[in-house]
Parts: sequence; structure tokens; C-alpha cells
Amino acid sequence: MKHWIKKLLYIFALCGIIYFWGIVVLGYLIDNGYTNSLSEMIGIDTWTSIDIPVSNQQIHTYISQHHEDKQAIYTAYGYINGTGLNSTWWFPSDVANNIGFKFIIDGIETRKVFLATIKKESEKLWIDYTLVLSSLLWEQIRIASKWLRWELKDILIHSTPTLLRSYNISLGIGGIKLSTARQIAKEAKLYGYGDVFWNYTDETLTTMLTTSDYWQGIYPTYLVKNIITRWQLSWYDISHNPGVVGTLYNMGNPNDKPPHDTPEIGWSVIPIGKHKYVYWWISLWLYRYLKIYTSVF
Repeated sequence: MKHWIKKLLYIFALCGIIYFWGIVVLGYLIDNGYTNSLSEMIGIDTWTSIDIPVSNQQIHTYISQHHEDKQAIYTAYGYINGTGLNSTWWFPSDVANNIGFKFIIDGIETRKVFLATIKKESEKLWIDYTLVLSSLLWEQIRIASKWLRWELKDILIHSTPTLLRSYNISLGIGGIKLSTARQIAKEAKLYGYGDVFWNYTDETLTTMLTTSDYWQGIYPTYLVKNIITRWQLSWYDISHNPGVVGTLYNMGNPNDKPPHDTPEIGWSVIPIGKHKYVYWWISLWLYRYLKIYTSVF
């Protein structure tokens, strides 16, 4: 009799252990996205409740041709339009109709060498060149919007749209500092794809970053590549997160910001029109806008 009692207790204990570890494993699988439960929850909470109006055919056409981007587009639309409900515009009207914004967007294609360099180098480095442009263009829009005062507004309105070059601390179209440029070259060589770079004097490097559209395309592209590579080496893929990449681009890919599983977006403010926006938001807008609305892609 005692033998059967011991055997029964053993079976109960074994079932308890199996049940406990089953709960632990199931919790892990749900938390890390290995079950349908989390996928359904994400879909409901972040994008299936957002309605992109049928009147915005360009977005729907793009989604039909790039189904893999569907969730990202719905999520971006929600960010851009608040709830996204009953909104016809991809950008809020105060941004879309802003003179500085339109000046920069219309000016992208005027920098032929700059654009061709980013395209070529991005393809060589296996990165999305839209990500490079969305990381640097928000600074262009900030500069253009900042200039829209008094007589400068009239000058900009009647000028040929183009991308602007900075001659201050951050140089050229990409807004790259000398110290950042040297760090870009150093890291690219460390990662094994920096053969395009040489050791330049400060004077030569300044000239390259402010007068050569080729080099103004090279340094931003390799900065984005370095950002993605550094995170990939820590087993984090941020190549599909324009907000995070744009944030790190603005910071110059600092070494004191180690890769981790909950990357934060930056909150630096950019005034456009009558409102203020954080720059990661602008990067997110630009990334999707360039993908859907512009002919350069």
C-alpha cells in the first residue's frame, strides 16, 4: 500500500514540475514573439485599428506592392496623424505646406552626384539608402525652416530648390562634424569596409565636406552603416527603425550609447510652421514619404 502511495506522490510531483516549467516556457515564448498570441495583440494595438482613407491612393498602392511594410506604414501613419482617423494627408498640413519643407523635398533631385553616391554606396554596403536620406534631411528641413524669417523668406521662395550646405560646426549637406568624420572613417576601417577613407588634414576634410557632393554623400552613408553594424554586432537589428537610426545619426553614433534591446528615440525639437516636432518623428515621416511619394526611389 505504501508503495502505491509513494508512486502516486511521485506522479503528482512530476506533473507539478512539468506544469511549472510549461508555464515558464510558454511565458518566454509569448514574451519573445514565438506564438500567435503576441502577434495578434501587436496587430490590434498598433495598426489594425488605424484607418488610412481610401482617397490616399498612393499609400494603398505602395502597400499593395510592398506588403511586408504594411505594419510599419500603418504604425507610421498613426504617429504622423495622431490617431490616423479621417485624415487625408500623409504629412500634417503645416508641414506639407511649409515653404522650407517643400524647398528641401523639391531639392533632393538637384544634387545628382550626392544622391547617386548615396545610392551606389548604400547598395555596396547592403543598407537602405532611404534610411540615409531620412537620417540627414531633417537637419536640412530645420535649417530651411529656421531661415524663413523676414527677407530671407522671400529669397528662399524665389530660389531654385536644393539641399543646403552648412559651413558652421556641422559641415555640408549631411551636417557632419570634423570629429564625427574622423570617427566614421576609423569605425568603417575597424569593421572592414573603410577602404574609401584616407587620413586627411582638417583643412582638406573641411573642403571635402563642404564643397564635394561626392564626399558629402560618402560620410553620411558610412555613418548609417556604422550605426547599423555596431548594433548588429550586439545582435540587435535597427535597420528598419528610422527613428532610432536618425537619433543615433544626430548624435554621431556615440560609443557611450551601447546597443540594447530597448533603444530610445531622441527628443530634440524642430520648429516647423506654427508647431514643434521631435526630430525622430521627422525622420520617420521622411522615410515613409520618400518611399511612397518621391520619384527618386
